[in-house]
Amino acid sequence: HSLGLAHPPGYPLYVLIGHLFSYLGFLSPALRITFLSMLAILGTGYLVGLTVARLSRSVLPACAAFLLFGTSTIAWSQALVAEVYALHALLMTVLLYLGMRLRDDPSKQKLLFWFFLLALAGCNHWPLTVLSLPAFSILLWQQRRLIWQNRLKILGVVLLGLSPYIHLLLISPSSFSFSGPIDSTMAFFDYVRRREYSSRPPSLNAGIGDSILFIKDIIGSVAKDQWGLGLCLAALGVRVSCARKDRRSLALAFGLAVLGSNLFLLPLWRSEFNIFSQDIFRSLQIFAFAVLVIFMGLGLQAICELFNRKAARV
Repeated sequence: HSLGLAHPPGYPLYVLIGHLFSYLGFLSPALRITFLSMLAILGTGYLVGLTVARLSRSVLPACAAFLLFGTSTIAWSQALVAEVYALHALLMTVLLYLGMRLRDDPSKQKLLFWFFLLALAGCNHWPLTVLSLPAFSILLWQQRRLIWQNRLKILGVVLLGLSPYIHLLLISPSSFSFSGPIDSTMAFFDYVRRREYSSRPPSLNAGIGDSILFIKDIIGSVAKDQWGLGLCLAALGVRVSCARKDRRSLALAFGLAVLGSNLFLLPLWRSEFNIFSQDIFRSLQIFAFAVLVIFMGLGLQAICELFNRKAARV
């Protein structure tokens, strides 16, 4: 609201967009910024449905995927708070959808725009964005020549997309600041790379048992949302995607996107499993859950096709 300095790494994109939302002429300032999260979750659900529609060529599984995401606990939990994770999910699903379109219809303009959005996503939450890079690398692997041919232009648009970080250097000393004003270039880089957090010693009691508890909690929360049906549909969606030769690389990319914020993150998490860390870790899974719902929609499409084949035989 005050264009201040959020906690490391600063989240400049969220701060700037949230500041614009604070000028809306209704509700309190806090609810105006929360409205950004609501719209981001709605947009994420729409893109989940759009992705399923593009892959399945069917409206029913697309609508079902939209509803499965929109009625989930994790979606509602992020839609009702002024936090960065809903915007992260929106940006990641946009990148996922546009990456799919790039695979089918590559062009230099689309590629440059994709990398610009990737850089913007890094301005919102760069650690989670980095964890998704293996998935995006597989997604765009077919376009590696086009990427190499336009590497200098890509570098330019990436630097342009990272420009919101300039906001951290322009903050007035009188504005709200989480850790004090940034008064040097070295302080800027330390803030962005979260040195304050990385220098803290890991919890002495954290171990492999805590990591297992985090994974069990995530699986349990997803199973509880759809009474186990969602996980079954997702498993079926993974199976049918891997069975199709033209979908295997896409299934791998989606699978890596699901694993990015949990299995890839856990070695860096270094936290005991408790109510506080459990709540934070669940919030980090919003994009992973969105991709999982895409698999659910594909699983439902496989069931619909099975019923249609049986009906045709009758």
